[in-house]
Amino acid sequence: MLPGSGMYLCRRKASEQMGSEIEFSRPWPELSCIVGTLFEALDPPCGISADRGCVLTLFGKVRGSDETAVLRVYRDRCKYTGPPSALKAAMGGHCPEKGERAGG
Repeated sequence: MLPGSGMYLCRRKASEQMGSEIEFSRPWPELSCIVGTLFEALDPPCGISADRGCVLTLFGKVRGSDETAVLRVYRDRCKYTGPPSALKAAMGGHCPEKGERAGG
């Protein structure tokens, strides 16, 4: 677990296009909040390769940035490829609607 983040970092590798790949696991209700906080806009994931076992692929613009990210959701984990700071902010940030901590 990364200190203070609640993120379980299983694997992280450099990606030429979008930044680092971070694998993590969170409860489904919290994941829904993270998705809503992470992405400003979603686009069709055309051209994004599908991993075996992936049940949902999200691609779009991260909130407050011109950068994009991919979030692949599996039954037991997620794989995020994009700016690490955007994921960290979404996981530990505040809900833009309620002003509460994300996931809470």
